[in-house]
Amino acid sequence: MKKFKFQRALSLLILVPAGLVLVIFAVVNRHLVPLDFWPLPISVLLPFSVAIMLVFVIGVLWGGIVSWISAFNSRRQAREVKR
Repeated sequence: MKKFKFQRALSLLILVPAGLVLVIFAVVNRHLVPLDFWPLPISVLLPFSVAIMLVFVIGVLWGGIVSWISAFNSRRQAREVKR
């Protein structure tokens, strides 16, 4: 039980300042910027903070997909060893 309280306090100690920084970033960067999808004739006006957060989310997803695919051989070998 003590470990759970420590983990919760530590996560709050990290998440609350990170959330405040994210909110302040979103409030300060409200200027509209065009987001062009180069080969396509599509352009969208978004607040700068949304564009940056969107790029961040896409990067995290892309990195997760690449790491999941690169670990395919290790997972296959682990399944074979388990059998």
